Order: sequence, then structure tokens, then C-alpha cells
Amino acid sequence: EEPLNISLCGGRYAVATFASKVMLVDLARAREQLLYNHYAASLQSGHSVSQQLLFPEELELTEEEYDLIEEYAVDFASLGFDIKAKGGNTIEVFGLPADVATEQLDRAIYDMLQSLKLPQSALELRRNALAESLAHSEAVGKTSFTQEDAERYVTHILATAESYTPAGKRIVAPLSLTDIKKMFE
Repeated sequence: EEPLNISLCGGRYAVATFASKVMLVDLARAREQLLYNHYAASLQSGHSVSQQLLFPEELELTEEEYDLIEEYAVDFASLGFDIKAKGGNTIEVFGLPADVATEQLDRAIYDMLQSLKLPQSALELRRNALAESLAHSEAVGKTSFTQEDAERYVTHILATAESYTPAGKRIVAPLSLTDIKKMFE
């Protein structure tokens, strides 16, 4: 069923109206799900678009984090990161995934490294954790959405029928005509 109307509400939510129901959508979580799907596909294919930074960012890491960056360099590159190890637990970031904001760089890498510290045995589990942590890091950085964002994210969620983020948080809250009627009784 196609929505009759999609409206932005409060800068973060969308209300999609249908003939027989209303659907509330958390746009930040819908964006997180969209990014997760994109990053998971990038890790699977080994290819992603990277944007080069005008001025490389230098990050100091713990020894454990530095070792993880070196160990999973291929996965970071598959997501679109252009990272060079400098030694002494320091890395230089020359590029990052095209849809990651530069101001989210530290958080994105930190979250990804934290997900790699968790015990995981299978390659697919590790890749899902990387995609999930990067999508979450990028999604929390955006707190205000446009009408165009609302239409894009609602359309994506409807097309994929995904109601929850990878972390299990609700994206969509449907209200049937019966639910609406009960609110007014």
C-alpha cells in the first residue's frame, strides 16, 4: 500500500498516512538502517566510495586498537576508509566513507574498534558488527531532517519492510483505524 501523504514532524519523525492506517517513523533509526544495509553490502563486495580529506586526521590509539586497525585493514578499506599506520599507535586518516561526516570520524572509528573487541568467531558476524557500529555512529550525528529526507527514508523502510534497527530498536510504529478509534473512546 502506497502512502497518501508523508509529513515531517518535529524535525526527527515522519507521519505516513494510508487509507487504513497511520505510520510513525523515527527518521534517525530509518537512516541508521539504510546506512547499515549500505555498509553491509560494501563489506560483502569489498568496494565502497571514499571521500578524501583535505587535511588528513591523525588519531592516537591504544596498542590494542592500533593492532585491530592493522588486523582489519581490508575491512576498513572496504567501507571506504583510507587509513595509514604511522607507528607508535598513531594512524592517519586520509579518506572516509562518502556518507560519514568528517566531524563523526573519531566516533565512527572508536565505535567500530569497540565492536571488533567483542569476541566473534565468524567473518559474517564481524562484518555485521562493523556495519552496525558505523551506521549507528553516523546516524546519531544527524538530529534534524528535511521533508526530502522523510520521503526518502519512509520509502526505503516501506520497500524493505524493516521495522527494527540492527540493534533491535523500533523504526516504525503503525496505528490502525482501530487503534486510532480507541484513543478517542
